Amino acid sequence: KKYSEIFYLLAINPFILIYGMGMGTELFSLSLMILFVSFAFTYKSYFFMGLAMLTRYSNFILFPLIFLSNNWKKILMGLLIIFVTFLPWFIFNYANTGHALTSIGDYYTLNSLEQAKATPDIGKLGLHLLISLNFLIPLILFGIFYFIKYEKIKKDYKKLGIILTVFSFLVLLTYEFNPYKDQRFLFNLLFPAIYFSTLGFNYLLEKKNLPWKKMIFVLIFIAIIVSSIFSFAFMSIGNKDFIREDNKIKEISSKLGEIGNNCTISSDLWVYFNWYGEKARPEPKWRPTIKDNLPEIYSMVAEGYNVILFKNSEAYYVNMNFTRNLSQYIFENTEQYIWLKNNESCRLDDKIESNYFESMKIVGEFPEDFTGCDALFLRFGLRNICRKFSFL
Repeated sequence: KKYSEIFYLLAINPFILIYGMGMGTELFSLSLMILFVSFAFTYKSYFFMGLAMLTRYSNFILFPLIFLSNNWKKILMGLLIIFVTFLPWFIFNYANTGHALTSIGDYYTLNSLEQAKATPDIGKLGLHLLISLNFLIPLILFGIFYFIKYEKIKKDYKKLGIILTVFSFLVLLTYEFNPYKDQRFLFNLLFPAIYFSTLGFNYLLEKKNLPWKKMIFVLIFIAIIVSSIFSFAFMSIGNKDFIREDNKIKEISSKLGEIGNNCTISSDLWVYFNWYGEKARPEPKWRPTIKDNLPEIYSMVAEGYNVILFKNSEAYYVNMNFTRNLSQYIFENTEQYIWLKNNESCRLDDKIESNYFESMKIVGEFPEDFTGCDALFLRFGLRNICRKFSFL
């Protein structure tokens, strides 16, 4: 509890402010993981672990943390608590799709089965660590030194140190095993980073006779200012395209209202259109569909979807030649996007509930009986489990 206010002060850094406030559930799920560690390994801690994994499926990588307890009875009870935490969500999935594991399997399909093989990139990891940890780096080094050197600290907080070390290792594994390297995958690393930074700050405060103490604080202050400016500048540069796209989405939404077009949108930025109240679904698949052996964009235009593809996306690149064949349906073709619509038909979807692996069945990627359970057990050759327990 000593200097706990420093922990909260260091938590308000550029990376957390930018990604925690603008990227969905990152901040909420990290808060739940902090509660898990704070109460480890009491029964309530497993409840927080379950909620953290339920909030963001990517937190499943942190599941091994529960086995750091040396009490097997608590571990078994913890597994039961986590299962009970998930149970209402499993029931909801079963009631709506006929399978309890639809949502988790859909996430796994999109983020693992259909992803390219991950390759380690130490250089990019170093850059992203610099961006995410920014001014905490010198304090982290002092904190690790403090933790290792002083036996009292090592004794009192050995369990916490082990948990946070394994925590950090698992977060780094998440980054390295992801084919798409992005600094936001290091978001959870801020928790152990801030903890050790707090130890480092405390160490500097307590060392009254530390040589060059004032100089060290000046250097840390300069590092805070420089890294904060660097982080915000880097994020601003990286988000320029997003800001431009966001403005265009607002313009398109306004234009749809002006011309009275309420047809469903198909776009690579379908999530953002949904934010602005437009019914939208993912972009058309470029592979030939089972139905007519043509790329999906042809049938979607014929059915009356507003097909809007932004030109800096892979979706536009793989459909570019097809849009030329559909030139008679081009409503707008700007530097940023192309908009195709059929004036003679209009597709109105009351609800858009199709999941990812269902959409891939259209192009023959998966068989018709493929479920979320199949996705989870496919690589292990255990799909028969899904046949025996069809509710999964």
